[in-house]
Amino acid sequence: MSVFKSSSSSNSSYKTWQPFLLSLMVVIGMILGYKLHENHNQFSLIEKIADEEGVVEIGRIEEVIRFIEAKYVDETNSEELVDLAINAVINELDPHSIYIPEDKLKDINTEMNGGYIGIGVETMFIDDTVRFIDVFDNSPAQLAGLQIRDALISIDDSIVVDEKMSYTEIRSLMKKEKGEELILEVLRDNQIKEIKVASDMIAVNAADISYMLNQETAYVKIDKFTSKTYGQFATAIESLKREHEFKHLVIDVRNNPGGYLPEATDILCQLFREKDRMLVYTEGKKNKKAEYKTTGKPFFNIENVAVLIDEGSASGSEILAGAIQDWDRGVVVGRRTFGKGLVQEQYPLSNGGALRLTIAKYFTPSGRSIQRSYSKKENYYTDIDNRLSSGELTNGKGINEEFDDSTQVYQTKLLNRPLPSEGGIYPDIFVPIDTMKISKDFQNLIPFIDGFAYAKFNEIISPDSLSRFLEAEVVDDEVFQRFKNFVFNKGGQVDGSFFDENKELVKNEIKSVLAKLKFGELAKAQVVHQEDPVVLEALKAISTKDVFSTLLEKNEN
Repeated sequence: MSVFKSSSSSNSSYKTWQPFLLSLMVVIGMILGYKLHENHNQFSLIEKIADEEGVVEIGRIEEVIRFIEAKYVDETNSEELVDLAINAVINELDPHSIYIPEDKLKDINTEMNGGYIGIGVETMFIDDTVRFIDVFDNSPAQLAGLQIRDALISIDDSIVVDEKMSYTEIRSLMKKEKGEELILEVLRDNQIKEIKVASDMIAVNAADISYMLNQETAYVKIDKFTSKTYGQFATAIESLKREHEFKHLVIDVRNNPGGYLPEATDILCQLFREKDRMLVYTEGKKNKKAEYKTTGKPFFNIENVAVLIDEGSASGSEILAGAIQDWDRGVVVGRRTFGKGLVQEQYPLSNGGALRLTIAKYFTPSGRSIQRSYSKKENYYTDIDNRLSSGELTNGKGINEEFDDSTQVYQTKLLNRPLPSEGGIYPDIFVPIDTMKISKDFQNLIPFIDGFAYAKFNEIISPDSLSRFLEAEVVDDEVFQRFKNFVFNKGGQVDGSFFDENKELVKNEIKSVLAKLKFGELAKAQVVHQEDPVVLEALKAISTKDVFSTLLEKNEN
């Protein structure tokens, strides 16, 4: 029996399935790999497959390509034409079904397995020079002798400093296959050093940022759900429990695009003591309902939970936040999530690429569909901008308003709190976006902040311990004035009034970059969180004796 089940019921049914049928034709055509016969009377390449209900023709796309190869007036690239044809078909489906060409598939698969091929460094582009601002522990770069604040002079035989090369061009020169060697020249303490380093698999910890917010509350940031995320999360929690024996947990999935579903559900199982509680279920026209439930065997004793979300939280992040919210297990803080509730399955193709096809939808325990509407693709792709212009991101318009009969169709499982029906996970506590951080003036300042922190590092840094650094006024008024002069001397196009109106914001940003240069990424996060309204609201809520009573009273009023 064929994968596609034909129908003769109506025209509308055919139109609904036509894009999928065409997609299937492309895939099967590529797999079969027809060859054009020399005999000009044998050009017909249409094959027919019989199933229980009729005959389906396949191979039409491949047939057209072969005709073009044999007869077209100019030279063409058949592979490019096939890619264009496939993408044209996929674009008629949902926004998350995609065709992945062979040259991109390897990198995507490597990333989803929790790593990438490289030497293990983080760089910053300052004054046409690449500077190393982080060298990962036990990475090829560290083992070869690269150090933080080294300046890159050349890669192999290519001089890259003062050559007006773009950052992208320089990064491409550093990209090598696993095992291939790079010969780097770096400037350190006014001396040029040659360092040979081979690319290798660099493991990325998706739960690398974890620390104690206060004596009772731990914080863990989850960047994405790779095949290793659950293990990395469990390791972070175990380490914090061993050292601090905390009670409460803040899980930050802001800007987490999702990933593997089992990794999200495994993490959720550590947050519920009860067995067989529904966490999420998937269902599709061709896929039976699949339920994911708690195991009832958490390794850790965690009392109150807060989940931080924003418009960049998608897929697995929404599953995690949705389950916590639906079961009244914890409080969700921030802004409405992205709204991506479609399940993709990846199918390899004979050309080395892959088809990632949507096969089902995600539903929260209460039955909510996470996915927002994509009936109008142009609106789907501009949704975040629309949220900003409508006021949703700045004042919660559409979130804090009372739900009407069309949306108030679901409730939380224990306390019967009202929930919107679809389009992402709505926060229990709304925190507006900081419009200054997304303003043009602030974005223009970012390169200057990086450059200033790097150039003045030795002059500004004084506290030797992280705890003292976090408490100290590292960027005082005198340093702030020096930064303003630095920007204007470098020709920065920033309104002078912006500095005065956003003095503390700029100071904290400079301090966060200095923290990263001296102590690493975790220190930068801690500096940022000291002034992060979402983190502060979560801490306030998680310490409230009965936060849900407060939320229910707020809804009733």
